Amino acid sequence: MRINTIIFYILLATVFCNISCSKDWLNEKPSKNLVVPSSIKDMQAILDNDIVFNRGFSSIPIICTDYVRYSDADFGSLLQEDQDAYTWKKTINYESDQSSDWTFFYRMIENANLVLDGVKEMESNHEVKFIQGQAHFFRAVGYYYLSQTFCKPYVKGSANHELGLPLRLTSNVNQVEKRSNLQQVYDLILSDLKFAIENLPNTVMYNTRASKTSALAMLAKTNLIMQDYNEAIDYANAVLQVKNELLDFNNEQLVSSSNTFAFPYLGIDNPEIIFFAMGFTGNQWSGKGDILQVEPSFYESYSEKDKRKAFYFDVTDDRINFVGSYSGDRYLFQGISTNEIYFIRSECYARLNNIQEAQDDLNLILKNRYITGEAPVIEENDKIKLLKIIFLERTKEFPRFSNIWWEDLRRLNLEPEFQRTMKRTVNGSEISLAPNDPLYIFPIPIKEISLSGIEQNKR
Repeated sequence: MRINTIIFYILLATVFCNISCSKDWLNEKPSKNLVVPSSIKDMQAILDNDIVFNRGFSSIPIICTDYVRYSDADFGSLLQEDQDAYTWKKTINYESDQSSDWTFFYRMIENANLVLDGVKEMESNHEVKFIQGQAHFFRAVGYYYLSQTFCKPYVKGSANHELGLPLRLTSNVNQVEKRSNLQQVYDLILSDLKFAIENLPNTVMYNTRASKTSALAMLAKTNLIMQDYNEAIDYANAVLQVKNELLDFNNEQLVSSSNTFAFPYLGIDNPEIIFFAMGFTGNQWSGKGDILQVEPSFYESYSEKDKRKAFYFDVTDDRINFVGSYSGDRYLFQGISTNEIYFIRSECYARLNNIQEAQDDLNLILKNRYITGEAPVIEENDKIKLLKIIFLERTKEFPRFSNIWWEDLRRLNLEPEFQRTMKRTVNGSEISLAPNDPLYIFPIPIKEISLSGIEQNKR
């Protein structure tokens, strides 16, 4: 794939390791001897660097949810930062005082800005707009994921008064930004995605590239987080007008529990994949025999007629592991797929009292997940009860898919009807995390605080 850019990647990786992979990205100075990419081909090669834009997505929030567990024996083998996150400690001792979650997404943003700065002097045409659209998409993705980890949950009306992120709109690494407010972060995300949908085609050659459809899907995700349900429906509809396929879990040509990995490799041939990305971070990997396990009660919540139970999980001795990633291998799928868009639309329909439409979307998903002819038919007409069913099925649909579990906990805790206190026992001691606890916001790495002087999150 992309043979013509492989050599360029090798050279470019050296440049980016100096500029962007540094742990001290805010203060790292570029060498005067570095070659600056200047052609459309160069810019596309930067955007096609999947190490920067598609691999290594955030995954540490997953171990903060109570659907997963480590045995006491395995817990001691974790990195200190994973132990701190898993036990909801006030202080997280990041390895080398730096968070890979923070570094990865700011590296993505830095490289998107490098492209945007690189095309500023070019005459606007179709190719330039395509490059710009991709870069705006990736910058929005970076800020979206950072906001779900290092900022408070979005609340309309108060976001202007909450801490946001350092918003970098240029590739000039000498320019150090203070933290914006949270509303400014979301305004930038929305603005970048809206620019992207105006300048990208509906579909693209590779599922790792940005498209209009993936930008629309990110707008649906973002508006769901912002509780703008009408907008979320509109964007979900726009996505599903272009791409509405669901993977039938009864289709043995595409998915099979007898394979080492049930789903198509790298999302190729998976009709649900809108945008492909994945994460691989230490103890958050997926696979048979991994030390990160699934809570038995969660595993048992699946019906034996629900094919997700066989495709998503492996039971070996006393371990229940998640193995069914849409990445098609051990790594976590961190992209966007049509099943998520159907769930977004179903929830938003229910919230707006479009009960039949909400039921239709949910039943369509379940029909493709259960043994043929065995799917339950959801006919609940009470809005709150229906939403709780949607949330339960959403949780069962997305174990270790992106950070959906974590994002849902944060946003649903804002509503008393859907709040949940998480509990777990570690080495004989029970610990809990209450709804809306400040610990739902990760601390910014100490090294970034010392280098930039930005304000730390209060936990």
